[in-house]
Amino acid sequence: MDFPQKSRSRRAEIRKNRPDAGRADWQQLKAAGVPLSVGIAVAFFMLTAAVLLLAVVMLLIARDRRMGERSAAVWWVIPLTVLMVNVHLFACAVPLYVGVLLLGALWERRGAMEPPDWPEGDRRVRRTLALLAGTGLACFCTPMIDGFPAALMHLQFDPIVTGPVIAEYQPFYRGGLGVVAAFIISSLVVSAYINRRLLRAGDVMWLLLSFTMLLRMGRFAPIFAVGAAPVFAATLPALSEGVLGRRIVTALAAVVLAAGSWQIGTALPDEQRTLEQWLNRLGPDTPGYPTDAAAYVETNIRPQTGRLINEYTWGGYLEWRLRDRFQMLVDGRTQCFSGEFWRLTYLGGEDARREFFARIRADAAILPVQRSTFHEALTDLGWTSVYADDRAEVLLPPKSMLGPTDPPARTAAGADVDWAWPAALFGRE
Repeated sequence: MDFPQKSRSRRAEIRKNRPDAGRADWQQLKAAGVPLSVGIAVAFFMLTAAVLLLAVVMLLIARDRRMGERSAAVWWVIPLTVLMVNVHLFACAVPLYVGVLLLGALWERRGAMEPPDWPEGDRRVRRTLALLAGTGLACFCTPMIDGFPAALMHLQFDPIVTGPVIAEYQPFYRGGLGVVAAFIISSLVVSAYINRRLLRAGDVMWLLLSFTMLLRMGRFAPIFAVGAAPVFAATLPALSEGVLGRRIVTALAAVVLAAGSWQIGTALPDEQRTLEQWLNRLGPDTPGYPTDAAAYVETNIRPQTGRLINEYTWGGYLEWRLRDRFQMLVDGRTQCFSGEFWRLTYLGGEDARREFFARIRADAAILPVQRSTFHEALTDLGWTSVYADDRAEVLLPPKSMLGPTDPPARTAAGADVDWAWPAALFGRE
């Protein structure tokens, strides 16, 4: 059975138009030194950039509300949203936040203001409505707009996203520090409830909405943290300035921040270390990538089918590292695979996995040494280990599964019978 062909035709087109695509000399890349390394690091942390932009947006809106909705700087929120929408889907949180504030302004207009103050309430409603229209239109200022609705629906209903496999898609209270996080956030919410008189209607609505999002998926934690910070700042018990206001405390806090910034800066890759060394610099007990296993496959495995079995978390790295030699089974683009594919590989149990891999033809498999989902199914089918380190393992198939497959039968209409099954799993070009 063939692997999904979701990207091969695109790669062929690129290579036809640019014969040298994907073959840049690594030594030439290293000559760029620190600027290139910093660029690679930034590319890995687009989410960080999105969260930073979201924090600036929330700061401008909070400042505007503190000034009675009269700040001219708040209109910078619209171009910042345009920038953010080309970085990450978190940009959708901006019009959502402004929309909640509009509902709060409407509530205040008729529920908390006396008739003499209604003109001021109407002005705030009109101003917030204009900001909502601007931020909403800003979310359309991206060439990726065609995929936005499908991506949002995917996050809500795709079985791999709603299932128990991917950690970032689980509720925030699951995981090693889940109990601690639940206790801290519950304490903050209780404090906000006790001091709710200090909050405006829009603040309360946003806190409830963002908390519901956090319960649904831990990936929304940055949105909750940035949006709820002003609420908690207003409702938490006041801290004594007798200690925090001392110069020695201020100086120590500055030293800690400077040391942390230095540590982050020196952790970025440089020309003294290869990218492979930098990726796994924290050791095998922390999340990393199968750099040595990929090097083994690159050196010792001759492509026959040109396919390689891998697990979800390493697909992107292996596609980059072995891009000219092998096609991966799966990567982090969960929207590129059907629900049936996820059922057979991750959600359906060992019997479903064995049935699936019995129909796969691949040259090798790169799997985690610990807590591998595919290892048992492959070894039951006769796959054997030929390389292992403290992070990854390379398995080879039995000879009966390595040879070329028979030509697929064809229907009367001329379609490949053998292709109907993988097409149902992986979708079509």
